[in-house]
Amino acid sequence: MAIHRFKCSPQLNQHIQAFSQIHQYDEPEQLLTQFEEWFQKEPIKSLVEQEQIYLSRHNYDLPIDVKIFKSIKYYYIKKEKENTEETVKDVPKRSMVRVPKEVLSQMVETLDRAFLADPTFKPSRLFDARDYPEDLPLPMLKKAFNNQYYQMKHKKYGLTLDV
Repeated sequence: MAIHRFKCSPQLNQHIQAFSQIHQYDEPEQLLTQFEEWFQKEPIKSLVEQEQIYLSRHNYDLPIDVKIFKSIKYYYIKKEKENTEETVKDVPKRSMVRVPKEVLSQMVETLDRAFLADPTFKPSRLFDARDYPEDLPLPMLKKAFNNQYYQMKHKKYGLTLDV
């Protein structure tokens, strides 16, 4: 059975992780030279030889140094950078407050009457906060009213020109 993907031994893996943390911010050329020096040091060299023997017994004959360098460069360093950098701040989600259906149906009735009377009216002049419950935030009510207006204007009445 041939090996196509493999995990290094835990001892070698610890050395790989330590090397990648030390050289995380090195330039690619410097990383390569540091890797070549590190790869020839004694504890690493013996661990790599053991790994090479194990892999050759399982029909893996490709050079292991290329595999280790790629794993350091792309898996350990790149993943570590992604985890440490704050790309997106964790913003707590706002609680969703919905406009009740009764209020929406009241808005639709008001807009229907207004469209029948004058199809060129402006929703900002028609909206009156006193017609709706006080416990709902005013900006949310205005937005819901405007959304209902544009939905009705384009879908129900087929008006496309803003007058």
